[in-house]
Amino acid sequence: MEVSQFIASVEALHADARRRGLFFQYCEDESVRGRHLHINGAPLISFASCSYLGLETHPALVGAAIDAVRRYGTQFSVSRGYLSIPLYATLEEKLGEIFGAHALVTSSTTLGHQAAFDALMTEKDAIVLDHQVHASVHRAATLARASGTKVEMVHHEDLGRVVEVVQKLRRERRTVWFATDGVTSMYGDVAPIALLQELLDLGDNVRLYIDDAHGMSWAGEHGRGSFLSRMALDPRMVIATSLNKAFSAGGGALVFPQREERERVRMCGGPMTFSGPVQPPMLGAAVASADVHLSREITDRQDKLASIIAHANARLLEAGLPLLTANETPIKFIRCGLPRVSNEVAQRVAAAGVYVNVSMYPSVPMRRSGIRVSLTAAHTRADVDRAVDALAGCFHEVLDQEGIDAEELDRLFEKSVVADLGKGRPSRPPRARRTPASGQRLKLDLEVQRTSTIESLDAEEWDEMLGRAGCTSAASLRDVEAVFRADREPEHRWRFD
Repeated sequence: MEVSQFIASVEALHADARRRGLFFQYCEDESVRGRHLHINGAPLISFASCSYLGLETHPALVGAAIDAVRRYGTQFSVSRGYLSIPLYATLEEKLGEIFGAHALVTSSTTLGHQAAFDALMTEKDAIVLDHQVHASVHRAATLARASGTKVEMVHHEDLGRVVEVVQKLRRERRTVWFATDGVTSMYGDVAPIALLQELLDLGDNVRLYIDDAHGMSWAGEHGRGSFLSRMALDPRMVIATSLNKAFSAGGGALVFPQREERERVRMCGGPMTFSGPVQPPMLGAAVASADVHLSREITDRQDKLASIIAHANARLLEAGLPLLTANETPIKFIRCGLPRVSNEVAQRVAAAGVYVNVSMYPSVPMRRSGIRVSLTAAHTRADVDRAVDALAGCFHEVLDQEGIDAEELDRLFEKSVVADLGKGRPSRPPRARRTPASGQRLKLDLEVQRTSTIESLDAEEWDEMLGRAGCTSAASLRDVEAVFRADREPEHRWRFD
């Protein structure tokens, strides 16, 4: 898809969501403390916050932010390449204790990715991206490609193929990195630990880059994150995380097993020199949050959230809502299909007093949109019940109006959850090739397969047989579907058959 087409598609989708009061809105409250807010005059319970532990109003964090302003002002406008205020050293020392490794604070998680890729990946290396890894990692990889790093991508629904891709690249490159999320930001799926271990076992020049921004704080010892609660830090890993979201302060952090690599990124990662620092109020709040993480309180908050998550899983399944995965994360994704279906459901749920997020293209594939419900320790079971009742009250009616059934949703999202991938994954059998002997005609028993989307076909097989003629590759057809399936105008809403 051309960039102009991409922008036009995103603009059209976002404009529809904005018109419905779902995207680009402002809450109208003079003070927001927790889950209650007003949008367009309507009181709502919000299930949109990524502050999973509800620490943003913690008295210790608020007090530390105020104290830091009084001591250092609203900003300390000096590049970290020259000078940093003492709060940086304090915070990095405490983060080192949380992670049991060497931490580097960055201005944001996005700039942290760019700094790490700047310093650790060169023209001698390669990086393979999980297609569903956060957009900020994709952006960092684009910059790395401009510097000569080879970049390849594997679709999330075919992630088991990454072993073959990395195996090939590791023979050609000094180091091969695989980048994925510890917890995907939209689907709430968790990283496939067995598959990642299989990658590390391929050779010493294979490394992992894990973005665990949405896994931070609510899981793991001292809140070190979902990923490190499931897989020990390996010398060939780098972990990126957020000090926003559940940590409830500002900035990001990179975690390194070796001090030497931390120092290399500190000195050579572009944004570490050329971008502004985290400002004093957020550094003060981050130090206070780190203290909470190093105390018993973090476990109490984790346990409270876990109870809310378990209740939500049970209620969503009991209500017959198509939950993508009933796992331990605070992100719950209700499968809908096309963006307009998700928009309609979310708009009706808002009318019932509950604000949820629509997850749509380009954050997820065009036909794999859905409702994202974000749970926090500030929610009560009554809040969850109200949200589930609001969803159940309209979901099936909307799908019936759109002509979507459970089988179609199952087919669309069939391979979207990858947590169980690993050595036990079924391998795709090789496709048989039949070649007739000279002078003989080959007789085949053929049948016609009819489908309404390229997503239901094996993309590799399609490209091998038909994808070399004109713009008929699986990727090209996928782009055409993305542009013309979801348009509001009937004349531009195509059927593919």
